[in-house]
Amino acid sequence: MAFQPGKLDEDPLLSYNVDVCPAVQMDNLDDCDSCFQVIFPQDVLRLRAETRQRAQEWMEALKTAANVVRSSEQNLQVTLRSKPKDQMDGHELRKSKRQSVTTSFLSILTTLSLERGLTAQSFKCAGCQRSIGLSNGKAKVCNYSGWYYCSSCHVDDSFLIPARIVHNWDTSKYKVSKQAKEFLEYVYEEPLIDIQQENPMLYLHAEPLAAVVRLRQRLKSLRAYLFSCRAAVAEDLRRRIFPREYLLQQIHLYSLADLQQVIEGKLAPFLGKVIKFATSHVYSCSLCSQKGFLCEICNNGEILYPFEDISTSRCESCGAVFHSECKEKSVPCPRCVRRELQKKQKSFWQRLNMDESLEEACNMFELSYQNT
Repeated sequence: MAFQPGKLDEDPLLSYNVDVCPAVQMDNLDDCDSCFQVIFPQDVLRLRAETRQRAQEWMEALKTAANVVRSSEQNLQVTLRSKPKDQMDGHELRKSKRQSVTTSFLSILTTLSLERGLTAQSFKCAGCQRSIGLSNGKAKVCNYSGWYYCSSCHVDDSFLIPARIVHNWDTSKYKVSKQAKEFLEYVYEEPLIDIQQENPMLYLHAEPLAAVVRLRQRLKSLRAYLFSCRAAVAEDLRRRIFPREYLLQQIHLYSLADLQQVIEGKLAPFLGKVIKFATSHVYSCSLCSQKGFLCEICNNGEILYPFEDISTSRCESCGAVFHSECKEKSVPCPRCVRRELQKKQKSFWQRLNMDESLEEACNMFELSYQNT
């Protein structure tokens, strides 16, 4: 709960259901290392902790709470502001009902729907509660939710089903209810789908998606260069990607609109144009061009950049950049070796000061580095 300062005995400010929170993630759009986002159906909360560590602790606590609530099917609330129902007018009541439907649909965004049967709905339309089935009129199933509707609430609209894309790379459109269509249109451009979290194996089976994530990785590397350059350069990059700045940073996060562009082959060319602009700037900028790397394996003097993903490879431990062919030789990363030796040298003198034998202290210089 969040209250106004010094007013803990008053009503809290706003209320959200934790169990429908699809994502909690770092928010680095303003280069704030202690900011994070909590995504809900109607809002994205941008919060700031005292430190980065505290932000991580809050994120883990919220994720744990959401998982516990989903597994126990309880209704835990994150409360910030609320209004009593008896103070709502007709418009607000309709809005509240719409938000309730949105909340239900959001909780199954990446879950494959199962038909529960008319009995589970007491032979009532999930939209208007009219009797359906048997002699009461045809029941139509919504391929998004698995619920049944009457012919007035389900007019055979077709839409992409996020769960079918994420789990099966099924790019066909399926018939959905009016409610589901309205919801899917509402969240169409919201980045709510984390492929790495939902189904990381999809990259191995969907080449168009794998190609896009490689481009986004390059763009993320380029972002580090342009955002450390002049403010006008960073703003130009933001303008070219607006309003989808998450494409620069959270490389596994997608909206339904993004996935449709991947399917249609439109997202990769768009990213390619942004990458072309960014790489051109880095190569020509007197500041950015000086932030390259030298391959410490062959030491041939060629300047390398991490966004040159075809010809270069990065050490996963320290971030050093090497020629791809040099890395394939299974030579240990020189930078990691130096760092480990420095740590061991410091520890060596500390152990000698603790009256350990010279032989025991020297044994610690056996390196256990990993290949690059």
